[in-house]
Amino acid sequence: HMWRIDSDKRTLSHFHLKHQTDNLARVAALWFGEFKDKFRDGGLNPSINVSSAAQRIKELQCKPFVYFLHRFRKLYRKGGVLPDNVFKLRLKGSGKCISRSGSSLRLAECKVATKLHFANWVPPGFPHPDEFNVNETPGHEVQCGAHTARSCAECPRGHGEGYCNNDCRWLFGDCIPRAPARAPLPPPADMFSGIRLWNAIECFDRLDPTGPILYFCDLAGSNQNQQYFLDQRGRLRHSSGNCVSADPAQQKLRSSQCQDASEWEKVEGFTPVETTRYFASVREHGLTDHGPDS
Repeated sequence: HMWRIDSDKRTLSHFHLKHQTDNLARVAALWFGEFKDKFRDGGLNPSINVSSAAQRIKELQCKPFVYFLHRFRKLYRKGGVLPDNVFKLRLKGSGKCISRSGSSLRLAECKVATKLHFANWVPPGFPHPDEFNVNETPGHEVQCGAHTARSCAECPRGHGEGYCNNDCRWLFGDCIPRAPARAPLPPPADMFSGIRLWNAIECFDRLDPTGPILYFCDLAGSNQNQQYFLDQRGRLRHSSGNCVSADPAQQKLRSSQCQDASEWEKVEGFTPVETTRYFASVREHGLTDHGPDS
């Protein structure tokens, strides 16, 4: 490959094709079946003619696309690509929701805000919901490190993780009692480690002072930048120990300490059509979870 430079005639194109073939669109038209309206947000050209290839597929008795999705359900289902629930995240007590703005996020009116869903596998060490609900014994002094406090919650004194040690441990922005040594709790079956934009390949990524940026999703959940957790109070926690908060006056998001973070709630939830179709097709073809999934 060489670069084309307008000022250098040697690099200019001398041949022009009158007709170009969109091979990716042809693949979608040929193989995606009942899911093809998801290709490019429904932008598949209906005039694409793949009849001869479709006839060959029929002769070879090839399986429909749902077999592929089901064969790799560890990615599509457990990774959240085919989500059970799509929603918007609304700032409690307001009509503002988190919405895409280029490669970042901001506040917008909920009626035009971006639809989201939970996604990505749960990696080892990711918090279990019950770990944030540990009751501390009132008046029981704990060793935080070089100092003591009446509870683990009082250990940080505004200094964060460095002041949460010994009897306590730091977990996504909270100083909680250190649990006795035991096997880690298995994550709930419907739990994920990140937040993905619906009909997109980007997830919430690094939490900057101006809020999360967007980046290609890591389905394995190993990218700590993409590890987010919506706790029972509605705080959107990040692996950095900070939370996603809002500045409603400026229509912006920001990073803040979790103790005084904004609270969010899921609204306008629904099951997307691609997931409904998937389960209907799985039943139609008698597919089960007994076979391999990766």
